Amino acid sequence: MNEQMKPSFFIENEARKMRWSTVTEGVEAEMKDVMERPELVRIALEMMLENYTDEVLAKRLNVPGHRLATMNDIQLMEAIDSSAVSTFDKFSLGLYRRTVPKLFAKSLVSIQPTPIPDARVFFLEHQYGTTVVGGATAGDRLDDMTAHDPYYSGTRMYLEAVGTGNGILVNFDLDRAGTQNHKVYLAGVLQASTAYTVAAGAGAGGVDQLQFVAAPGAVAITCTYDNIAEAAQAREVKFQMSSTLAESESFKLRAGFSVETDQNFKAYHGLSAESELTSAMSNELERELDSAILLDLINRAGAGNVNWNSAGFLPGDTSTTFREDYKRTLYQSIVEANNLVYNTMNVETTWMVCGVGFAQRLEQLEKFGMFKPSNNPDNFDIQQRVEIGTLQGRWKVYKCSRVPDAKALLGYKGASPFHTGYVWAPFILMHMTKLLEDPTITFQSNKGIMSRGARVMIRPEMYATVTVV
Repeated sequence: MNEQMKPSFFIENEARKMRWSTVTEGVEAEMKDVMERPELVRIALEMMLENYTDEVLAKRLNVPGHRLATMNDIQLMEAIDSSAVSTFDKFSLGLYRRTVPKLFAKSLVSIQPTPIPDARVFFLEHQYGTTVVGGATAGDRLDDMTAHDPYYSGTRMYLEAVGTGNGILVNFDLDRAGTQNHKVYLAGVLQASTAYTVAAGAGAGGVDQLQFVAAPGAVAITCTYDNIAEAAQAREVKFQMSSTLAESESFKLRAGFSVETDQNFKAYHGLSAESELTSAMSNELERELDSAILLDLINRAGAGNVNWNSAGFLPGDTSTTFREDYKRTLYQSIVEANNLVYNTMNVETTWMVCGVGFAQRLEQLEKFGMFKPSNNPDNFDIQQRVEIGTLQGRWKVYKCSRVPDAKALLGYKGASPFHTGYVWAPFILMHMTKLLEDPTITFQSNKGIMSRGARVMIRPEMYATVTVV
């Protein structure tokens, strides 16, 4: 399904930046400690505000989307304050500014807003472009270490073990085709160039073949050679932007309150029940979206799982000291899970999300290298997920109540939104209905909230799990 597409929507737009500058002010400053390119969060926020303007405000104001996009600040505020729009708009505009920095997903996966419900998300494909006999195959991914060719660019092969002689005149295949500048050794002794010939492409599968003039004795045969002729064209590496279809799904909630509740809030506390209800629904929708992404990663982690036996104490364990020593071996399982990812994708995982029970084991261990968060940790809802520190200076560690209690998920998030294993592609981050009163005269007010976006797994091999058994 991967194919080369036109450029991503995820680019800077000066007109759009200026139009939403009053709403996005300060977003980059908030994100600079947790992202290499914090401007990407601002661009994402601008795109979602554009979608909001086209899909929601335009309909409420009965103004064409292209006309609304050209309004200045005064015209826009007049339109919002007019009787054509319910007061929900002032709440929903503010939710964009507040919700994006709080989303847990931004620290784990790539966020690529889409301008339409069913669009494409983009990712980088690094591939071999030339098939090498005995080496790489065109189209194989560079980050797939199971198909990695260490000699693709034409480096020298030193002392390749070709075979062992037995006094019978036979031919020996090299690993490669297109070789030159050969040096052949018998038991480590360099042979004269007249003692052998190299037949191009005569070996099995088309590799070059070493043919001796006289049969070598029962000694090891090794060969050093260059992998590509100096005059040959350099082998190609393809760096292309690929994409896959992202189909948006909907997250919806509704809630209501009585007119008495609203009156009491205002009388006792000077608060709006609608404002409190809107905030509560927004927080719940944000938590559910984060949880859906996180559980999707856990269920589809493709690099594998490592089990750690919680009762497997060291042999001869008779004291608490030995038990504590064994508990520290949990770190070995974490390293093993990390290497499951590294062995296939050639990247080190950068974060770990733990269930409460798993995180408790880490937090209770002494001398375990758990460095506490900085003075400015990620601003997540502490009731569901919280940053608990950096493990051994390698992984940013989060504790989350929605992760299975005895499990931890390790994953990779690159500096670029296109070098990723998973994408969340929001179309409409938050859409809220007007505040509606029950037509049956029950003095009950109701409103709904919805979010639309797509969740796309790109590279399941970038995620691995550890389970305490």
